[in-house]
Order: sequence, then C-alpha cells, then structure tokens
Amino acid sequence: MASDINTHAPSLADRLSAILSLLRQILGTHEQSRSLEQNLKWAIWHRLIYFARRFSALAANPPKPRPKPPTVIAGGAKQSTARASQNAEAAAPRRIIRERKGWLFLLLPGYQVAGARSQLMHLLDDPDLVSLLSENPSLGRVLRPMCHMLRIPLPAHLKLERKPQKPRKPRAPRTKQARKPKPTQSLYDYFLEKYPPAPPRPMLPGHRYTAHSRFNNT
Repeated sequence: MASDINTHAPSLADRLSAILSLLRQILGTHEQSRSLEQNLKWAIWHRLIYFARRFSALAANPPKPRPKPPTVIAGGAKQSTARASQNAEAAAPRRIIRERKGWLFLLLPGYQVAGARSQLMHLLDDPDLVSLLSENPSLGRVLRPMCHMLRIPLPAHLKLERKPQKPRKPRAPRTKQARKPKPTQSLYDYFLEKYPPAPPRPMLPGHRYTAHSRFNNT
C-alpha cells in the first residue's frame, strides 16, 4: 500500500519557529539556566515566542506604510514623556541584558545554543528569505534582534541604510581674547591676603582694656 508522503518543504516561518522552539527547549533544560532568576527566564521565553509569532504575522500580512505622526500638544508631550520614563525604569534590568551583543549566547554557553545559531545563519543565507526581505523589509525588525541575541554578524540584506546627515552650518571662527596681565603683588600684600588680621574683640563696659571715661571733679 503506497503511503502519502508530503514532499512540500517547510515554509520560512515554520523553519524559524522550529529554531525558536529549540531555543526554548534549551532554555528549559540547560544546566546554566538553573542559576537564572525565574522572572528573567520567563521574559526570555516570551521573547522567543514573540519572535516566532511576529515573523509569521509580518510574512502573512505585510504592514502598510505609516503616515507621518501629527504634532503633539505640549500637555500630551509631558504625559508621554512621563509614561516613557516609567516604562524605562521598569524595564531597566532587561534592557541592560539586551544591549549586550550575544546575550543569550553568553547566558547559555555550550554546543546546544551554538547549533541553533548555525541553523539560523543557514536560514538567513536562504535565497527565498533574501527575496522575501526585498519585498517585505519589515521582517528585518524580527531578524536583526535575533542576530544580536545570538552574536550573528548582520548579512548585507539585513543592514539598514544610513540616513544622510544634514549639512552643518560652518561655525564662525572664535576670536581669542587677550588675557589681562596679573597685577604684581608684594610679599606683604600676599601674606595679608592669605592670613587676614583678626577682627577686633568686642569690649564690654568696665573692662580693664576699655577706655575709661574722663573723671569730672565738679
């Protein structure tokens, strides 16, 4: 009896989901993960799930170009800055970890994460992914953080184009002001300035050093 064999190759989203699923499995079974805090493990777990879901959603529904944001009123700007500062303070420890290049590669050393890293590098070199990125550049928002997470050098098709810098206005040359010569000071004036004389003591009436009133014998 002939069995039905699925000859279709897995899609790019399925291949990426398999790599992220492998990383979640490594996170749960790695010896080094026992020393990590539970909140940190929970955050890494959800971040890996977010990468898989975000890539699948962007690949299925490419986002439309966003219009330019309208100008914000001064009051609304104050509220937005206050909320942004609160969110930044809450996510400070996680942000410090994410800023380290290859932070997951350093947290879980060994051959297991290195194997998932090699699979992701092979996926990034796939011609189908390169052509998909040219049609949908928003997928780079998911792949670039993953490269940063696993210390993978960004390929050419994932690098962002640098925005042209605005030409700076030439600065006027600064005119150096002539320094005023310091006045010459004698040694006596120097010590008098450094050690000023003590103020005179207040004298009470009837003190032995106070000036006596003149006696009037009339």
